Amino acid sequence: MRGLMKAVKKDEFFLILFSISLLTRLIYLNVDSFWPDESIYLWVSQDFIHRFERVVEWSAYLPTLLIAVFPNHLWARFVISLFSVSGVLFTYLLCKEILDERYAFLTSLLLSASPVYWFISTRILLDTPLVAEVVGTAYFLLMHYRRKKEIYGMYAGIAASAALLTKIAGLLAILLVFSYALYRRRFYKWLLIPSLALAFVLVMNYSFFSGPLPHAPGEYMKGHIMTGDSFYYIRNLPFYISIYLIPLFLLGLLFSALNLRRFHNLLTLSFLFTYLLFFSLLIGEKVPRYALPSLPFMFVLCAYGASKLDFGINPFYIYLLFSIPALFSLSSDFLSLMNSKSQTYSGFPEAGTWLRQNMGRDAVLYAGSVRSMLAFTGLDESRVRKLPENLSELPRQENVFVEVDVWEYTQPSYVYPLDQEKLDNLASLGFELVYYVQREMNGQPVPVIFIFKHS
Repeated sequence: MRGLMKAVKKDEFFLILFSISLLTRLIYLNVDSFWPDESIYLWVSQDFIHRFERVVEWSAYLPTLLIAVFPNHLWARFVISLFSVSGVLFTYLLCKEILDERYAFLTSLLLSASPVYWFISTRILLDTPLVAEVVGTAYFLLMHYRRKKEIYGMYAGIAASAALLTKIAGLLAILLVFSYALYRRRFYKWLLIPSLALAFVLVMNYSFFSGPLPHAPGEYMKGHIMTGDSFYYIRNLPFYISIYLIPLFLLGLLFSALNLRRFHNLLTLSFLFTYLLFFSLLIGEKVPRYALPSLPFMFVLCAYGASKLDFGINPFYIYLLFSIPALFSLSSDFLSLMNSKSQTYSGFPEAGTWLRQNMGRDAVLYAGSVRSMLAFTGLDESRVRKLPENLSELPRQENVFVEVDVWEYTQPSYVYPLDQEKLDNLASLGFELVYYVQREMNGQPVPVIFIFKHS
């Protein structure tokens, strides 16, 4: 590890990448937009021990524990940003080992600018940590194969274990490590590390959910909100790597498949297709961020495809020629995505602060966005309840507060979408509007969160 650190310190490309990728994430640290999934991870981290069952359900041991050190949204986003930067740097190291530092620098820069990867790096979600751990596993396996040093195998085992302790899909990294041992037809002592991690997760799952997984396998294959066919991620390939790089990606696939005797080709394709096929075929919910663990390997294949071109000039310049418009395209898509999404699901910290300061000890909150209110009010779970499906079931008592917002589309129809008639209905039942949060939308201040109290 000391040798690796010394080499890194002398690598100017590595240091430049670190600076660029970190700065381009830190500038979005305080964006006032929190998706419900972000809020629930933040809430669980605020009381890691008592909400441990949720941690087990998601297999989110490592990120929630790190966030729990300082459980506020700024620290949480900083932790995710560091994972994101690590994913970029491991991609650089992997590509450098396969090709050289020039290809590696450009490849990692493209990953850093990829709109889905960059955008999700600004959110308190588990996908970018998983990317760092998966590509780290691949890099250390390649180093173990080439350098024949057991220390790299140990690092690969640690990285794969971290993936499993971040998200259930991290199990695939464990399986890839075991597959490597089968490929080499050897047993390594360092395999004990991922074996222990797997045993720990299985014990936790059996303890809390009486099975090897928190839910039946069939549940993961169902699409609940965002559904799509098996070609969803392939169809959206231009959004992940840009249309300019698709020819190089296809060339990289072809040249790698034709030369599987080279271990780095087998490694790259194994990691790419293990995750891509898993989320395409076995997971019913089709969410753009689910494909992120495959993304570093897509960009590595782009670089590899370019390196095989021979038109009488240095292949790197061909790669550069394709990459410049791709960088502009990817960055433009990110800015468009960030500008549109940063105005949604906003105002929850302000609403939560007001409720925390103004609700009495015995007051109960019925919330349209339960997860966000749990995260930002600091109230006990027993005092934050979901709005009932029917208005007649909403308690009409003096200590009852109601939170309604314009964001959460799963709110009952008597409050969403909110209009004057629905406001009048609440008022007729004794619910008085006591506070609202405004945010700018399309250049105009608009109320986005409403808080009512029964009088």
